[in-house]
Amino acid sequence: GSNALVFYDNKVAPLDDCNAFQWINQFRDKHRLHRPQTTINIPNKEIASFLDHLYLLPDLPEIDLPPQLRRTEQKVIPIPHMDLFGADSDGGKQLIAKIWFAYHHHRIIPGQRGRFIGGAPPDLDETQRSTPTIDAAAMNDQTQLIRRDLRMENQLLASLVSLGFHRHPKNGDDPDAFAVLPTKLMTKAASELIDRGWIVTVDHDELRNPGTPSLKVTSNIDWLELQGNIPFQHNGMEEAISVPTILTAVRKGRTVVTLSDGSMGLLPQQWLADNAMLTSLGKVEGDSVKFTSGQAVLLDALLENQPITEVDTKFAEIRRRLHQFDSIEPQKPTKSFRGKLRTYQCEGLGWLVFLREFGLNGILADDMGLGKTVQVLAMFDAHYNAQHPTHKSQQLPNTSNVSESGQEHRPSLIVVPRSVIFNWIQETQRFCPNLRVNTYTGPERHQDRNNFMNYDLIITSYGLMRRDIGELSKHQFEYAVLDEAQTIKNPNSQLAKAARLLNASHRLALSGTPVENHLGDLWSIFEFLNRGLLGSNSRFAKILRKSSVALSNVDNGKVEAKTAVKIVQALRPFILRRTKQQVLNELPEKTEQTLLCEMGSAQRRIYNHLRNYFRGTLLHHLDRRASEKAGRSPMMVFEALLRLRQAACHPALIDPKQHKYSSAKLDVLMERLDDLVAEGHKALVFSQFTSLLALVKPHLAERGIKFEYLDGKTRKRQQVVERFQNDLNCPV
Repeated sequence: GSNALVFYDNKVAPLDDCNAFQWINQFRDKHRLHRPQTTINIPNKEIASFLDHLYLLPDLPEIDLPPQLRRTEQKVIPIPHMDLFGADSDGGKQLIAKIWFAYHHHRIIPGQRGRFIGGAPPDLDETQRSTPTIDAAAMNDQTQLIRRDLRMENQLLASLVSLGFHRHPKNGDDPDAFAVLPTKLMTKAASELIDRGWIVTVDHDELRNPGTPSLKVTSNIDWLELQGNIPFQHNGMEEAISVPTILTAVRKGRTVVTLSDGSMGLLPQQWLADNAMLTSLGKVEGDSVKFTSGQAVLLDALLENQPITEVDTKFAEIRRRLHQFDSIEPQKPTKSFRGKLRTYQCEGLGWLVFLREFGLNGILADDMGLGKTVQVLAMFDAHYNAQHPTHKSQQLPNTSNVSESGQEHRPSLIVVPRSVIFNWIQETQRFCPNLRVNTYTGPERHQDRNNFMNYDLIITSYGLMRRDIGELSKHQFEYAVLDEAQTIKNPNSQLAKAARLLNASHRLALSGTPVENHLGDLWSIFEFLNRGLLGSNSRFAKILRKSSVALSNVDNGKVEAKTAVKIVQALRPFILRRTKQQVLNELPEKTEQTLLCEMGSAQRRIYNHLRNYFRGTLLHHLDRRASEKAGRSPMMVFEALLRLRQAACHPALIDPKQHKYSSAKLDVLMERLDDLVAEGHKALVFSQFTSLLALVKPHLAERGIKFEYLDGKTRKRQQVVERFQNDLNCPV
């Protein structure tokens, strides 16, 4: 048997005796062990019956019979079967697998002994069985034996391990059980087995794999309808199950659908996984899945490489225009624009025009410093000067809301961080002097709402937008633009909710870091841009969790999950992003930007108190010195200005005990550093006051940003500089 050993030439080795040891015992003379019995006499009439029993012995070794006694052997490829049953004892967490091999009508279970199969089918009653009685001469023509393919049986069993099966513990509760499979692996394992030629049943219902889906798209004014079928083969026939039926089953948490013959069709798990966005965003109605007309761009991208059999004329035209996206022509600014756009900025202007013409809303996501503001201003200059080609800066139009070109005039609202309101005003006056711009700020701002129609651009802060959204939402704007749009990345924040309530014909988001931590950051921005485009936040988040995605940039392409790749590809027309490395040859040596930092109430009180103190002291001192006819003391003035500058930087520069106070400059600095680090850039932070730099350190450490520090006391200065220049993990 399996434990046999052979000893020879001072060696020992395992021996496969082909179960011959039992035969040796049969041929031993039980009375004279030293004289083995060498023959068995069989009467002629019993040869056929003897051979029937001989070939079907469970431990038959390879024997060489005379030609006239040999049975004809038939080679049959075994068909593997697996019957899966719920395991109640384990709370449904595991399935019991019963395995057998079909050789024509014979059923063989794993471990069953015997080299040959013959006679009546094993599942027939004894009354149906018949014992063949044929003589040796006629035996070749009348009886054929099936030789088992033991090697294939073992290979089929061994292949189950890779699918998550493990041998069933021999506990005696179910002697027919062969293996156990975790329930959560059932769908994937069953689908793979069916592809390999197995017949699989679950609780006696046969499973069938899906075929290739066929889809078609039709469109109307407000909707795009996706229709299609997924075929299942059974009993030589093909049954088509509609895509809406499949999606309804998926959303109910099912993994199978019932076919007409009672068998179960496995849902196309791989297709559903690869098209999670497609199957999650649509609205199932009747025999179709509906998408809004605003989702046309997304639908086109999601259907790429899908077997679409039919599209109507309208959707075909939409696809044709969308496929021109890669060849969008750069646009030059109008003559009224006071400045020159670089090549990549002209391409950005062309993209903005493309969005407007196609009715899309998108994110201009260029790196910080590449001129997102200038590109948007060039677009506004072209739009508003086409409406009012003759008006000059600060001139008010007629009371009519209809422009000279016949279009109704609507102002555009630009929402920005408070620190860059000054920069937007400055840039607008510099590049677009014909644009009428006004700030919606200060305690008198409520009166400005009545004059919105007198301006082209209205600039306000996020805080005021949130505070006054009830009134601002009553106005119809041409554009609603969010600068530093990552500010609304939290969809549940009051800022994000307020931004979604703005009424505008077109919407834009500007951000150098549209994705700061993961793709989920995009949902809130896109919900502002295109309401409902990405479905519900919970469904979008669920898709991303399944994809296990974490990105630092939308455009880096280094995404392993197929779903995330599809999301990025689908959103590509909505996002334009260029890095500094991509346009390095077009950048000037230096660009300057002045940020206005408005102090908060606590810092303002400290500053005002200090200002009043120095004002009173200086006036008293100067009056006294003047009465004495002495010269003025400029040193006191310089000291006062120095202290006020320090208070404007941070109150702790005046009193170290006030290090916990907030500082407008420090807050703006950290926001900028967060953006730069997220974009993968390096930053040099300079200050005349080393005490201010000392306050920056703990903020960097709190954010986990590595940095090098350099001042007059620093030794090994070259080592510090080289680490900052060469270490990619040291950005500041």
